[in-house]
Amino acid sequence: MSFFKIRPMREDDANYVVSTTVKNYWKSSYFAKSVGKDIFFRGEHRLFQILISLPSTSVLIATDVKDDSTIFGFIVSELVKLPWDQEVHRALHYIYVKNSFRSFGIGKALLEASGMSIEEGFRYSHETIPFAKKPFKRVVYDPFILNQLKEME
Repeated sequence: MSFFKIRPMREDDANYVVSTTVKNYWKSSYFAKSVGKDIFFRGEHRLFQILISLPSTSVLIATDVKDDSTIFGFIVSELVKLPWDQEVHRALHYIYVKNSFRSFGIGKALLEASGMSIEEGFRYSHETIPFAKKPFKRVVYDPFILNQLKEME
């Protein structure tokens, strides 16, 4: 029996998901350091507020099986239509697992629960240094999937 379960994001999880994503991306991204801290935090915070509110976005939360308010990690993904085909694909915007819960299969379980797998491949919009160093053959960094967003207020 697993010590974690996966559930959809609740409204009271939203602030945690957005703030954790932005803080973690700041620490673990090549891109983030090339932008001023204030601009980065304001822009990414707003971007993820918009992303998690879209009907095409799915946010899944990995929690303790006994206490679903104890969060171990989460995944933010979205259904997108790529410009070169008419099929809808699930794209990864961000995946996060707390350091002390890594290597227990939580990240893989979150990917699979979102309908993605390393073996089948997918596109992702936010590249982190640890993710970029992994030799995935069918996983493609594609920040242009964010062009799907119609309104950036």
